[in-house]
Amino acid sequence: MKYYRWICLWVYSAAMILSAGEVTFVTPMKIDLGEVESGRIIEGVIQFVNTGKDSLKIEQVRTSCGCTAVETQKKIYAPKDTASVYFKLKTRGFKGKIRKSVTIQFENRDLPAKTVQLVANCLNYLEFDPRYLTFTQIKVNGDTLIERYIRVISHYKEPIQIQSVYTDIQSLKIDFGKRMLDSGESCIFKVTLKPDRALRKSSRIWIETDNPKIEPLHMPVYVNIQE
Repeated sequence: MKYYRWICLWVYSAAMILSAGEVTFVTPMKIDLGEVESGRIIEGVIQFVNTGKDSLKIEQVRTSCGCTAVETQKKIYAPKDTASVYFKLKTRGFKGKIRKSVTIQFENRDLPAKTVQLVANCLNYLEFDPRYLTFTQIKVNGDTLIERYIRVISHYKEPIQIQSVYTDIQSLKIDFGKRMLDSGESCIFKVTLKPDRALRKSSRIWIETDNPKIEPLHMPVYVNIQE
């Protein structure tokens, strides 16, 4: 009798395992996004096939941090259907190798959650020093010129040309000489403020290149001119 019960229990457990469902991933469980410019948004898709005998329902998809957003077109997939989980990874503020994860949890508790790793090497193709400019505690004086300097460094593997440097603050004038930079080279921009009127404004200085792979740099700048 005990042997019969053990056989029944084994058959029941096997049936539960078979009905638990299976998934086969089309994309690797570790997706190497390669070298990317820090600040860009990387888009991709995670795909898997429902290789079980029953319909499969995604209960939730969660990420390891808020820098990664995910979206699915639907939640329920019939046998042999391919599921797609779209992701967007924001790299602004990251430098060097980063690892983020996307975890897919299913309604069927017998099917364990699946986690896909997203790996990228974030590089700053262009950097500037200082990180921001301030013109504060300045009195209106049309005969005075106040100068600041920005150093821009290229880390890109190929020569790049700086096409424009501009701001929407009319009291600021930006002069730059050398436009072509090889990897590892830098150049200096002079920023001149003429405090001929009262002004209080926060804005940016934008630096654009001829390379579409490199996003425009934007340096915060704050001006406070008082009467």
